[in-house]
Amino acid sequence: MKDNVCIVTVTYGQRYKYLKEILKKLEENYYVNNIVLVNNAGELPKEFALEFKTQIHLIDLDENYGSAYGYHLGLDFASNVSDSKYVFLLDDDNLPEDNCIENLIEVYTEKKIENKNFALLALREDRKDFMKVASGVNPKKVFTTKNAFLGWHFKDIFAKLVRKLKRNVPFEGEFVESQTVPFGPYGGLFFERDLLDIIGLPKVEFFLYCDDYEYTHRINKQLGKIFLIPTSRIEDIDQTWFVKERAGFFKSFLTSPSSYRIYYSIRNRVYFENKNFVRNKIMYNINKFIFLSNVYIYAKLLNQNERLELILKAIQHGEKGILGQNQNIKQ
Repeated sequence: MKDNVCIVTVTYGQRYKYLKEILKKLEENYYVNNIVLVNNAGELPKEFALEFKTQIHLIDLDENYGSAYGYHLGLDFASNVSDSKYVFLLDDDNLPEDNCIENLIEVYTEKKIENKNFALLALREDRKDFMKVASGVNPKKVFTTKNAFLGWHFKDIFAKLVRKLKRNVPFEGEFVESQTVPFGPYGGLFFERDLLDIIGLPKVEFFLYCDDYEYTHRINKQLGKIFLIPTSRIEDIDQTWFVKERAGFFKSFLTSPSSYRIYYSIRNRVYFENKNFVRNKIMYNINKFIFLSNVYIYAKLLNQNERLELILKAIQHGEKGILGQNQNIKQ
């Protein structure tokens, strides 16, 4: 089989201006022979696929069922696209830089000599934790996992303080050749199509947020690896996503304008951590207690009692495994 690549992407809302730029770039690539596009009730021009030369398989949904369901459908379709050897996941605003795909194919071929059940992850500058790993920082120091609560562990307080002081210092060194990471986003994930037979499809019950981390972490659970490849780069062209409040870790849960995002991100992350990384309940509960104590203090100071209740509900649902779309949480 030729080194053909099947692209899987999900779009929604009024994002065609980004999606069109991505698709135009992809159809110029020699290796891309199929594009699977899941449209979560997004506004696409009528017969838009006629604008492109590459085969676009459109899965059109009547409402936004979330990223988990979107990538579930897209990957299910891609698993049966027999004329593509590789699958490359991209968000609808992920623009691969020149030679990104070519380099991923080359690196994958080299890695396959000594590895199996693995995937590659292209580097995105907006993903600060992955940028740190690409610069040579030990992934274990970046991705706190064991017994952490929402990625927070009291043992990391000093290390996080040092990183916070350095956050505005631009990286000027050379990126490492590759590093392993415990999980990653959908956008930038590259693997052989046969891997889908091993790790399956995303959990639709996650609906939104952390579904990508749960999904990609399955590769590690199957004794495989995810290699971050800094020489393969992706530009996120929707810059509006990068505007973030600098309110501090604990305070941000209360000041974020989106209750929708807070609920699903907390619930799903708590569920994900409990299923995969909690080995010592005492340590986990200590981290949880410190986290909630800080959030409680900020909630009282900011008069955010309603948001505090939402956070507590999200934690409770995550720990009990109550997933799916919550109709009581409005976007």
